[in-house]
Amino acid sequence: PLGKAIAAELRASAQRLGDSLYDLNWDQGFRLRTASGIWKTPDAAVENGGERPGFYEPSRDRRCVSNAAAVIFYSLLREDTGDDRIDTIGENFLDLFFDEKLGRFCRGAVGDGQEYWRSVDQAMAILACKRLKGDRAAAAAAAAAAALRDDFGYRSGERPINHLGPFPGTRRRNSWHDAFAVYALALDGDNLVDMMRADYESANNGLLAHQARDAGTSPYLGDGSAVHFSCTQAVWGAVGRATGGTGFEA
Repeated sequence: PLGKAIAAELRASAQRLGDSLYDLNWDQGFRLRTASGIWKTPDAAVENGGERPGFYEPSRDRRCVSNAAAVIFYSLLREDTGDDRIDTIGENFLDLFFDEKLGRFCRGAVGDGQEYWRSVDQAMAILACKRLKGDRAAAAAAAAAAALRDDFGYRSGERPINHLGPFPGTRRRNSWHDAFAVYALALDGDNLVDMMRADYESANNGLLAHQARDAGTSPYLGDGSAVHFSCTQAVWGAVGRATGGTGFEA
């Protein structure tokens, strides 16, 4: 009885979150940030604390990663509560971000600005499309996987890049982008664990550093130390499960 009560409470919270997200952010796609009326306008204290005030301002941008996460969330919400918004959200996601001519997902909504593609957008879109039904989503997922291998270089023995568009490959690689890409491809049977370990693994603790080994000193710390983010380790754990633990025994 207690377990059922907790489960019901969690489902109710998930439904409330879904309703709030839709009411506050949905505008033919989910906007990056909208004003909820709770947060105040960023002030000098934010900037003095080392944060970028722009991260706290409302933004009408529609980003592939954010919308892909929303697709996954609402698909799970349908399974748990019967929420039927995923059909509209899923179709809109493909309309907004998938470039059918190139077979890639754009970082921002197609037609909203300069064309720009990232590996993490392909990866998150693959995960989202696997939650959707229909031939269109399946074809988009397959195209994005092919783009990761052929356009971004996620193949054994190659050094992948994280973005295509203006000045491709000039931005620093990081393990957050790469881990999501490796995870999405692992679901199709690719195993790039050795590549990730060679490029990112710290010898003293086994964690994945944020910057690739050949990227030089971290921009975040002045002493040359590696920066490790918990989100990357979480995705890396998912890679381990997707590959059946191969290479994760130690």
